[in-house]
Amino acid sequence: MPMRCFCYIQTDITERNPITNEREKSFPQSTRRKRMAVSMVVAVVMIGVVIVAMKLVLLLRAAAQRELGLGWLAGVCNGVVIHVLNTQFSTIAEHLTAWENHRDQTSHDDALILKTFVFQFANSYFTLWYIAFVKSSPLFREALSMDPEDAEQCMLKEYCDLGAPR
Repeated sequence: MPMRCFCYIQTDITERNPITNEREKSFPQSTRRKRMAVSMVVAVVMIGVVIVAMKLVLLLRAAAQRELGLGWLAGVCNGVVIHVLNTQFSTIAEHLTAWENHRDQTSHDDALILKTFVFQFANSYFTLWYIAFVKSSPLFREALSMDPEDAEQCMLKEYCDLGAPR
């Protein structure tokens, strides 16, 4: 495994390398794990931002459809929000992963890929998950006093309005 550059380590701790028997800069594993935990908390908070943003997009769709007849506008907003959040989180994930200070490039890349994948998955598919599982649930239909056929039409219309291919 290729070693990462340790020029940015802010520690004076050195350990003897068992292979080369030379002293090398070392970063405590406990500190790295704490930093990884903080990174995961930041990722979870960002996923919370995704949930709030998508709920706002769905509310925008309802308001735009009711007031202006422009329900399709939510699909455009949804695409823009997904792109902006993916771009912002990619930058945040790179900084967090560098801050975690992984020993080798492979573990650095693995941590970055995990953070990016989980966030982008949640960001890209939360709206569809919400429409498929929350809006189609019997509890949701009962709350709105809808019959199953009306709920299915509502779900399909919302799915199409959010930019899904027809």
